[in-house]
Amino acid sequence: MGCSQPLNGTDRGCGPSVTRVHINVEVWTEGYAEAWAQVQADYPNKAPKNLGNMGYSGASAAYVPLAVQEKAYDVESINLDFYRDYNGSRQNPGAYFAHPLDLDLSKLLPCADTALMSNELMSGYLNLTGDSAGVVVDNVGLVTGKYFDGFFWYGPACRDNPSTCLTWFTGGTGWGMGEILLKAAVYNIPLATAVASSWGNYVNLPAESNVMLYWWVPDSTFLRLQPRRITFPEHDLDAWAQGDRRSAAKDLSVDKHVSRDLSDLAPEVEEFMNRALSRNSFGLGGLVCKYIYIVYIYAYIHTSICLPAYLSIYLSIYRSIDLSIDLSIYLSM
Repeated sequence: MGCSQPLNGTDRGCGPSVTRVHINVEVWTEGYAEAWAQVQADYPNKAPKNLGNMGYSGASAAYVPLAVQEKAYDVESINLDFYRDYNGSRQNPGAYFAHPLDLDLSKLLPCADTALMSNELMSGYLNLTGDSAGVVVDNVGLVTGKYFDGFFWYGPACRDNPSTCLTWFTGGTGWGMGEILLKAAVYNIPLATAVASSWGNYVNLPAESNVMLYWWVPDSTFLRLQPRRITFPEHDLDAWAQGDRRSAAKDLSVDKHVSRDLSDLAPEVEEFMNRALSRNSFGLGGLVCKYIYIVYIYAYIHTSICLPAYLSIYLSIYRSIDLSIDLSIYLSM
């Protein structure tokens, strides 16, 4: 909470001296469990407090655009929202997606700047799969991903014939990379990875090309594509704890954080955050927002996306108030 530039991923300017942010919503605390624990240990008197779940969970996974899924089913009766129908020895799922070299390379991050260069990630991949052809091991034993054409990693199922590869597309330096590499190898998915060079390219390229998406909900970025989450085997907690991510990721709690001193500065605001933004605060509102989404998007939207829309009503109230305002009217709701 004491960060001078919290949106700068390289250097957030965090320290113990000044509390610059008092409320942070939609935090995936479990996804940063190690960092969270470290902050709590290093700054016990300044570290933010986790007020718990906001009323819904979040999930990140591989998604297929609805139009792609429907075309594959209409033509060959294959279900591209189910992992077994991506098996390259039985199907040709790449026929329904953009080939990696068909993408605008100027919108992609070179592999040398991505998570494929992580020794931790790639050595874990090598240990789990034995896929030595998909990695490079240097003379001191560091393992990195072997990349092709400068921008892609090709899975074992299509490495010898890249024209059959479908494109899996992500952002950052490779969000979800470790998980999808393992799934591609274990389930024989003919897959090439591609990483957007900017947030704008991550958002816009899927509107131009049919790609498998790394995405998360709740989020509105790709709603117009009506993506379908690809089903993998049920989450295996023990395997994931050992770094084996071949099963589906589990849903994570989406939390709300407040500064350590908010209860002293504005106790009613903290109580508002506790009571208004929780699993018990989305009764009729959940139905209202679902109606709004159906009317304006003309499609069914899952509850995990719907409820955050109703949440924006609460947030708009909060953003328009001063911390000293009397919130008793809201706390009595």
